Amino acid sequence: MDAQTPLRSLGFDSLLSLELRTRLEAGLDIRITPRFVYEHPTLAALAEGLADVMGLPLEDPGGA
Repeated sequence: MDAQTPLRSLGFDSLLSLELRTRLEAGLDIRITPRFVYEHPTLAALAEGLADVMGLPLEDPGGA
């Protein structure tokens, strides 16, 4: 799956976004805003946003 694919094109609607947010909060022991998934509309953006919330550096897969 391409990390730049919009989640909406994968069928993410408000209900799935809520479910994802709930699972992320529980699985990662974090709190994120209700609009977090909509504000990070791709897997790449979601990973960057989660890394930021958790205070973790994201490595560049290109090695740059």
